Amino acid sequence: MNDLESHMRDRHEVALHLRGDAEGRLVARIDEGEAIAREVRAVAEARAVAAWWDSVITQIDQAGSGPADALLRGREAARRVLLDRPPPRAACPIKLGFAVASIEGARRFYRDTAHLAALVTGVEPQR
Repeated sequence: MNDLESHMRDRHEVALHLRGDAEGRLVARIDEGEAIAREVRAVAEARAVAAWWDSVITQIDQAGSGPADALLRGREAARRVLLDRPPPRAACPIKLGFAVASIEGARRFYRDTAHLAALVTGVEPQR
């Protein structure tokens, strides 16, 4: 191994350690409930919920679906995320956080649209 490769491997090892330390600090801040963590989580969850609504509106505007059909399709997709998707696992805390936010977005969308689905289908939502 030449000097350049040795130096690059050393720098890689340092970078891996620095990444691990930074991720550990981030997880600690999230666990401690620091303000920034709450804000990041709130933004991630809000974006996830908005994405569900984006999909419903896109079905209406671009796929020619009726509003009721688009809503029911969106709810079915959210239900599948909640019931069929395995629990998120990621070594990277940021990826894990966004995966959890995605699931929470599906849960909020599904829960928040229950009354609309009841109006469309005539079936009262279960609690």
